[in-house]
Amino acid sequence: MSPKSIKSVIPSLVSSLLLGDLITLNGLLDQFPKLINIKDPQGRNILMKAAYSGATQPHIISYLIAFYVIANPIIKLDAMDDNGFTAYDWAVLGNNGFAVSLISKLNKRENENF
Repeated sequence: MSPKSIKSVIPSLVSSLLLGDLITLNGLLDQFPKLINIKDPQGRNILMKAAYSGATQPHIISYLIAFYVIANPIIKLDAMDDNGFTAYDWAVLGNNGFAVSLISKLNKRENENF
């Protein structure tokens, strides 16, 4: 059995984000660490997608922020997509109050430490 390619697991990554499947998401990111940097055709990263679509799955945004923004800073909160939107903007557009609150607190903390 040949190993899976990173391209072949992208649908599973998107599905795990949309369905709030943290076990699959974590497993995919452990097996394919480069997935964390993947962007869609509009330049949106995994945090932006989770912020927009994850209003009913706060554990996904919590996991991504705790592990990939705070503990292991790979994702930048101020990263912008091709239209200039950040994860915060996508959280607002997705009516994701939890993500808006969490990202706001982190942005405030970063500005105070600056």
